[in-house]
This record gives sequence, structure tokens and C-alpha cells, in this order.
Amino acid sequence: MAKYTSIAFIIMLTVVSVSHGQSSVPKDTVITLHRFTDAFAYFPEYNLTIKADGSVTFKQFAVPSLATPRPSVSYELIESKISIATVAALVADFERVKFFSLRDRYWKNEDGCNEWPDFAAAEISITINGKSKTIFHYGGCLDKNQRVYPGELAALATKIDTLVNTKQWLK
Repeated sequence: MAKYTSIAFIIMLTVVSVSHGQSSVPKDTVITLHRFTDAFAYFPEYNLTIKADGSVTFKQFAVPSLATPRPSVSYELIESKISIATVAALVADFERVKFFSLRDRYWKNEDGCNEWPDFAAAEISITINGKSKTIFHYGGCLDKNQRVYPGELAALATKIDTLVNTKQWLK
């Protein structure tokens, strides 16, 4: 009986340890996504920041265009909250794409891109465990098959937007 109790205790300890690891996030974690508009100001420009405790700040920017070269729109800073488990899932995605080993930018031919003009861009950054990295990713950075390159980086930016539900604030 003691043998089964020990095995059950070890299994329970492992489950608790694994589930705790999935929902804990280093306290210095900060994830930032800045979306830049395209050449025609078709897409919105905004900055999104997520902290370890799940606090979220969102700020959309008025973007000049041919129709409104000096926009008078002013957007409020929005504060929100997501679960720590969601932050942990985002951190896991940064690890999955090996964010810290990617280039600092994907924009020009020397970055591995076949450039297409006039696309929107994103700047993605993370600070975690005292390390920081920022990557500029131009949406017109395409591979030889005309797919966004690197696809994992574009997917990461989309996942950040999706999990935070950024579209709820876009005007």
C-alpha cells in the first residue's frame, strides 16, 4: 500500500508542478506589439503591451493619409486584463518560434526577404528573465514562394492580437 501511495504522491506532485509551470510567468515579462500602417494608411496603427500579471495597455494612433493629411482624431489609452495562463501561452509561443535566435529585422533582401512595397509592418518585443529582444517584421517580406517570411513570426503577431482580442478596440 505504501508503494502505491508513494507513486500517487509523485504523480500528483508532477501534475501540480507541470500545471504551475504553464500558468506562471516571470515577473519581469513584458510583451509588446506595435503594428505600423501600410503606405496608404489602410490598416490601423497601434501599440499593445502585455505584462506578466496579465495587464494590457492599448493605444491606437491617428494615421495621416491623402484624405486626412493632418488627422484630428485622438485615441484614448485603453487598459484591460488577460489571464496569466494566456500570458504563459504567449510566452510559450515566443519560445516555440525561438524568438531570441531570430534576426532583429525582416525587411530587406539581406534579411532573406523578397521585398514587396507598401505593406504594413509589425515590431514585436519581449523582455523575460532579464533578456530583451525586438524584431521589426515588414509584411512585404516574402519568401521565394511569395509567402510571408518568416511565417512563424507573422503568426506570433496574429496570435498576440487574437488572444488579447485587439479588434474590439480598433476604430
